[in-house]
Amino acid sequence: MPLGLSFGNCLGLGGHLSQDLMANTRYWDPSDIDTLAWYDASDDQSNQVGATGLVSQWNDLRGNGFHLTTGQGFEPDRSTQTRNSLPVNDFNGGPFMSVANFNPGNGDVGIYFVANVTATNSINDSILSLVQANLQFNANNNAGFNGVLVKNTGNDRIVTGGANPINGYAVYSLVIDQANAQIQVYLNGTQLGQTRADNSPGLVVSQLNMGANTTLANPMTGQIAEVVFEDSVEINKRQTIEGYLAHKWGLEGQLPDDHPFNLDPPGIVEIAQTQYLSDETGNIMYDNGGNPIVVQG
Repeated sequence: MPLGLSFGNCLGLGGHLSQDLMANTRYWDPSDIDTLAWYDASDDQSNQVGATGLVSQWNDLRGNGFHLTTGQGFEPDRSTQTRNSLPVNDFNGGPFMSVANFNPGNGDVGIYFVANVTATNSINDSILSLVQANLQFNANNNAGFNGVLVKNTGNDRIVTGGANPINGYAVYSLVIDQANAQIQVYLNGTQLGQTRADNSPGLVVSQLNMGANTTLANPMTGQIAEVVFEDSVEINKRQTIEGYLAHKWGLEGQLPDDHPFNLDPPGIVEIAQTQYLSDETGNIMYDNGGNPIVVQG
C-alpha cells in the first residue's frame, strides 16, 4: 500500500508528493540497512522446516552466513504458534539453536528482537546469549521473565534491565554502546532499568545461542519471532527497527506516545533516485546534525 506522504515542512516544497513520486514509496525493513545478522521466523526462506514443522536451520537473511543450527531433538517448532497471523519459532523449554564464530564487529552493537517468554525455571533462562563475550539476556527471576542484560564476568560484571516480570510478546532492544562504554535495555521503546558503565566495552567473536544461556543449561520457554543485529546504536536507527518490529508483529500499541513510529511503521521516500527515511506522517527524518537521513542514493 502506498504511504500518504507530505514533506512540505521538511524541504520547503509545500503540499504532498505527486502521484508519480508516491509510486516510489514503500515501508522500511532491515534489508535497507547493513545489518550484522537478521533472523525472521515468518520468512519461509529463512527457516529450513521438516515435515513435522521442526526447524533444523534458521538462516541469516543478511547473507553473512551466520545460520543457526541445532541437533535432532532440540529443534524449535514453527507449526504450532503464531503472532499477528505470522508463524513464530517455539522454544518450548528444551530447543535451542547456535552458530559458532558469530562476528559482532569491532564497535557498537544493537540487538533488537520480538519474543514471548511463557514460563521460567531459573534466573538464567535466556532468550539469547554470546558465549565468549559473556553476554546473555535472561530472566533474573525464578518465577517470571524480568528481561535483564548480563555482560562480562568478575569485577567487570554489569547487569541492567527490568525488576518485574514481563508478560506477553514484546519488542526488546539491547544497546551495547562501545563508544561511550555503556549498555542499555529498552522494552517496547522505553528504557528498562538504568544505563550501566561498561569497563570491558564492546563484544568479541562468539558462539551465538538462540533460546538459551551461555552454557546451554537454561533454555527459554516461549517464542522468538524475529531478531536483528545491527552495528549502530544511534537513536534514530534503534527507533526505526523498533517501529518496524512493533508494527509487523502487532505490538505498535505498546510503543510510547512520543515514539516516532507509534502510529505507523517507518517508510522510504525516493526522490530523484535518493531514498530518505520517513516518519509515520511521511515527513523525512533528520539526523542529529540536521541532515536528511539517506537510506540509499
